[in-house]
Amino acid sequence: PGLPPVAGAGLPYTVAPGLPEWSASYRATNLNDGNANTQWYTPMSPTYPVQMTLLLAQPTLIGGVSFDTHLGSYATSGARDVMIELIGPTGAPAGGGAGALAQESISNVPITSNGPVSSVRVTINANHGGSYLGISELRLLPVGM
Repeated sequence: PGLPPVAGAGLPYTVAPGLPEWSASYRATNLNDGNANTQWYTPMSPTYPVQMTLLLAQPTLIGGVSFDTHLGSYATSGARDVMIELIGPTGAPAGGGAGALAQESISNVPITSNGPVSSVRVTINANHGGSYLGISELRLLPVGM
């Protein structure tokens, strides 16, 4: 028995191709499927930094980024040090933030934004010492949440 799915998975996005995946069972689409029981993992011994780009369907104001690092027996593989860069519709920087994520928790990383965002670059610089890098859910929060 895992955690119940969280209602409201945040703003919809797709993950740009190129993010390393352990296998089809741990693919990038698990990051925002709304189910905390499915996770994304890299192959063993990831090379840092690991970078992912999240593409929004249309330019949107973003209020924060939430990471769920509930990974059970792989808790030490949870993402720890993250940097977030917001990119506007013209490709210009639109703000960002950084944070340290706790193991086995949901951490909201505060960001500053200067307008609508069309993509979000997430750079993960470290985990908690595990052999993989994993995230249960990654949500882009609308303004006001």
